[in-house]
Amino acid sequence: MLGPAAFLALLWPRLTAGRTEARVALAAAVVALAATPLLPPGVPVMLAAVAALPALLRKEKSA
Repeated sequence: MLGPAAFLALLWPRLTAGRTEARVALAAAVVALAATPLLPPGVPVMLAAVAALPALLRKEKSA
């Protein structure tokens, strides 16, 4: 349970940045929390980061 909490702590500055960032952070946290009991340590955080990539790529295209 410590891994997702640390990941959320890393994302906290983004949560205050705007609505889109908050939704992406929440989705990534949900992915990490759901995968934690099923996968080895570290993998849920990597999955959460991969889940956030589409939003990052979409933001770069629109800028």
